[in-house]
Amino acid sequence: MGSNTKFEYLYRDASNYKSWGSVVFADPISDDIRMRLISALESGEFFIARQVRIAQVFLNGWPLDQDDHCWHEFFSVEPTDEPANDPHGRTIDQFVDEVKQAAKEGWMVVSPRHQGEPSDQVDAFYKRLAIIEEVQRRVARLSDDDIDTEFAAIENGLEIRVRFVSEPYSGRV
Repeated sequence: MGSNTKFEYLYRDASNYKSWGSVVFADPISDDIRMRLISALESGEFFIARQVRIAQVFLNGWPLDQDDHCWHEFFSVEPTDEPANDPHGRTIDQFVDEVKQAAKEGWMVVSPRHQGEPSDQVDAFYKRLAIIEEVQRRVARLSDDDIDTEFAAIENGLEIRVRFVSEPYSGRV
């Protein structure tokens, strides 16, 4: 049995062309971790690579067709003696926790039908999304003592400033 875990996945386009990827995570896989992973994936097999911080393996020129999508597909998770190569230094258990969290928060589906945008615009979308998520995390931690507060969320050079004030609600936004 291997000392690490190899996670293999693919992107399959609307014409059934495939592009493969893999990541080796530290620590061996267990049946419990395998079951937690599969239960967190959409329909037991799909995920958004960017949301779980693994490389997107789209075919060149994605999207090629209006029926293409942004989902990646789980293929296998197996023990390996290959060295861990996850750029974030995660164990397989930490990766599965991240997949579970992404599933809980909701998979962020980007449809080619609604974008037809170059990848830099998709990157900008995810940057804005990261800022919104940071604002949501900070707002969730606010208490009544924090009503007069201001903070900034910065992600990849994009910034949003939020100020909360203790004024009565006027019915206008």
